[in-house]
Amino acid sequence: MSRSKISRRSARPGLTIVELLVVIAIIGMLVAMLLPAVQSARESSRRSVCQGNLRQWALALQNHHDATRRFPAAFTPTNAYGWPCEGVCGQGISWVARVLPFIEQSTLHGRMDFNIAGITTSTDPNSSLAVTTRFGELFCPSVADEADRRSAAASTPTSAANTIHYYGIMGVVVPSSLATTYPRYVNGGGYPYAPRPAHGIFGMATPNGRPRSTSAKDVTDGLSKTWLLGEISWAGMAKQGDANTQSYLVGYNGWGGGQFIRPARNIFYPRPINSSLTEIQFMTVATDNMWNNLNWGSNHPGGAHFATADGAVQFVNETIDMNTFMAAGCMNCGE
Repeated sequence: MSRSKISRRSARPGLTIVELLVVIAIIGMLVAMLLPAVQSARESSRRSVCQGNLRQWALALQNHHDATRRFPAAFTPTNAYGWPCEGVCGQGISWVARVLPFIEQSTLHGRMDFNIAGITTSTDPNSSLAVTTRFGELFCPSVADEADRRSAAASTPTSAANTIHYYGIMGVVVPSSLATTYPRYVNGGGYPYAPRPAHGIFGMATPNGRPRSTSAKDVTDGLSKTWLLGEISWAGMAKQGDANTQSYLVGYNGWGGGQFIRPARNIFYPRPINSSLTEIQFMTVATDNMWNNLNWGSNHPGGAHFATADGAVQFVNETIDMNTFMAAGCMNCGE
């Protein structure tokens, strides 16, 4: 075979720059089309994990009820001054701490001080435990920032206590102006010195100021129709300061009679789910929007998870009717 024929056969044309750009553009389009599907699949997986976490806490509360015939109170005082305390309070014990043995955390439960707690978070031995002890069941995996899993000093998360993303529901509070419209619910503010009953499973306190625990027989509206736990887990929540999140082991703030309950919150009219993801605590009227009235919400698109008192977990759409949302927050309002 002649050299000229070999040369002609081997001189095949390659891709031109235009053809190469077309190929790159097609690949880019395919990736752009595929990326939302991948992100959706990842979020679906995170949502399933979050739902499983909440179900574990709901079942732990059910097991606590089976063992003691009562759901734990939102908090238990641990100070020598009694309740309500006068001027000086300890941090108290949270409902989360009470159910630790029922969520395979007996070791942590055994290390806690259930008799005396520090006056401030910095001296509370239980808060110190929460700085170093973190377990995944406390958190929604859709919150990626570690600082958002910590209380108070988000700029230095390694020194701040781990908080929670799943809060007990104390009941329903409406502004004073709506007392006539909603006579079944507590009206006024969210932080009376001796927290008043709000008719939820996680009682704030009885009229004499004592923390209230609830039995299943008290839930006359039905266990399957009454909220037990809800999700507050959007990114940035911890950066709002310790008025919003705190150690998951302590029960209430250490001053002024313990009016700020850390591991539980009210449903507050007119805040539906995800009503304000950028502004966490304060709305318009300070006396109606402080302390125990924190917005419910999550990083899941369109809503957040809630557990009912029978242990079931559901994803509640952020468009839920406010009256329906509030009705499920009350255990004995006849709704």
